[in-house]
Amino acid sequence: SIVFAALLLLHRYRCKFPAGRRPSGYGHRLFLFAYVLIYKAMGDYVPKNKEIVLWLNHETNPLAVEVMPKTLNRGERLFGDVLEWNIQVTPSQLESFTRRVKEDF
Repeated sequence: SIVFAALLLLHRYRCKFPAGRRPSGYGHRLFLFAYVLIYKAMGDYVPKNKEIVLWLNHETNPLAVEVMPKTLNRGERLFGDVLEWNIQVTPSQLESFTRRVKEDF
């Protein structure tokens, strides 16, 4: 599932920062950047960021957030840089992570 893979990327991101030095706020945007990156890494069809921004900003989207193309491009790039572009998720990693999350929740 792409959602669990995005959560795994968020976990990797958080592990890059000591507990007291993690950036606060912007959790929804971090999830968005993780989701876009993993969607592109796992998907057969890779939408352009302009298409993603149109979808995110569309009034009928229940998850509507106002995102500008520059913000998405920059955030995606910075998120990837923090992870040193380690954005691949193997099926076994995804299965293990998903199981651990479901056990906790």
